[in-house]
Order: sequence, then structure tokens, then C-alpha cells
Amino acid sequence: MEVNKIQYSIAGYVGRKLRDYLGKGPTSTYVSIAPPYVIIQLEGMLAPVEEMLTIDKKEVKVERLRYLFMKKIELEFCRQVNDMADCRVENVYFDWNLGNRTGLIMAVIETDYTQTPTWPKPMVNLELEQCLSEMGKEVENIETVTETAHWLNERTLIVERTFQLSALERELFDRDYSEELKKVRKALGEQGVKKCNIEEAAGRKVEDVFMITTYKKMKNYLILLFSV
Repeated sequence: MEVNKIQYSIAGYVGRKLRDYLGKGPTSTYVSIAPPYVIIQLEGMLAPVEEMLTIDKKEVKVERLRYLFMKKIELEFCRQVNDMADCRVENVYFDWNLGNRTGLIMAVIETDYTQTPTWPKPMVNLELEQCLSEMGKEVENIETVTETAHWLNERTLIVERTFQLSALERELFDRDYSEELKKVRKALGEQGVKKCNIEEAAGRKVEDVFMITTYKKMKNYLILLFSV
């Protein structure tokens, strides 16, 4: 099956599942397949009940409900993507920006796809690469950061970083504050995007920032969505 048809099928499936759960699906769903990543971008992603909760400053409840929903459908989601894309999903991650009514679901996949893919493409903008490197050092508070950065399509940049927990983070993690730590890392990432002049280096506006942290693999995925 052509990549465009696969992406369309995945977008339709995700939109239907979210509509069944929320009573209102996203207004737009964009899927990008660039092995080892499948990125699903969601826009207009806020149901009426969720909107009322956010107005009442109860965003944590919305995030908790979405977390439970994603965990509930995770196995089914993996099976569907496996069948549609002829791949094997290794991990599924997600992040939400409630203020922007946007969301992102990322699957890391294994595939036997043998044709030369159009995406991902490596970084070629040295100024942007330097900005991301400096930002990584500041967020992780260490001098050296192991990272790779690739364009997944014309407007989506993913930066994959490995990290180590500081003594303070380890203590908080052991006390079951992992979700709070993820929020702090995301806030630092958003601050870094502004502080390190990434928009100036890229020559484009950053429209959305997502941060996925997995403590199992000790990795951060920073996903930047640029204007076209």
C-alpha cells in the first residue's frame, strides 16, 4: 500500500477512536511515517467537557483521563498500526498542549521497508544544530548531550536526546513524581526554544512544541512544529 494511503488509514482510525471517547474528534489529523517514527498530529483536540475542566483550572484531570484512555487503547492501536503499515510498533508515546488544543502521538516502529524513504532527513542547518545543542546542554545541565535531529517532513523536526537523572531527579523519581518531572522537562524545553533563538536560526516560526520523556529508555524526544 502507498505511504499516503497508509497515513490516511491511520488518521481515520485515530480520529474515530478519539471521537468515540470524547464525543468529538480532532478537527484535523496529520500522520507522518518516517521510520523509525510514526507521528500523529492532532488539531482542534478539546471536547466540551474537557474545555469546561480547563476553564476551571483542572487541566490535570483532563491529562489524567487522556492518559487512561491512551493506555486502554494502546494494544489495539499497536495492532492497527502494525497491520496498516506492515511494521512492528515498539513503543507508543503521547503529549498534549491543551492551551493550543493540539496533541501528538508518536509510535517508534521496526519495519522491513526497503525503498529509500523521502523522510527523515538529517539536519543541514549548522546554526539550527548549534542552537539545539546549546539548548540540550542547558535543559540537561551538563556539558555533553548525546542527540540526533531529523526532519520528519517539511515542518516537523524531532530531536532525540539521551539523559541521566541528577541526584535530585532520582530522589523525586523514586518518590513517584515522574509525571511532575516530565512537566518540568517540557517547560524547560519550551523555555529553551525561546531563549536559544531557534526560530531565527530556522528562519521560521515555531507553532507548537511537544516533549516526550521515557525514563525506561532515559530518552527525551523534542518535537518542534514549524510554520511552512
